[in-house]
Amino acid sequence: MIEYSERLKAAMDARAVSVSQLASGMGVSYQAVKRVLDGLSKAFSAANNARAAAHLQVNPDWLATGEGLMRVDA
Repeated sequence: MIEYSERLKAAMDARAVSVSQLASGMGVSYQAVKRVLDGLSKAFSAANNARAAAHLQVNPDWLATGEGLMRVDA
């Protein structure tokens, strides 16, 4: 199964969003995003997962669990 960090990175790549841009868009620190991407934190909290999904325009369920389609509009 694909890990949360891999799904987050794929969504960031699809939207060409940097760590700094995502952190700013979510209202969290650069380090918070980096920890998730580096696998030092399993995933964002439910609230931050929803913020990340909204900022990246992806399905929050896909980001959280890997189930369903990545894109909301797909």
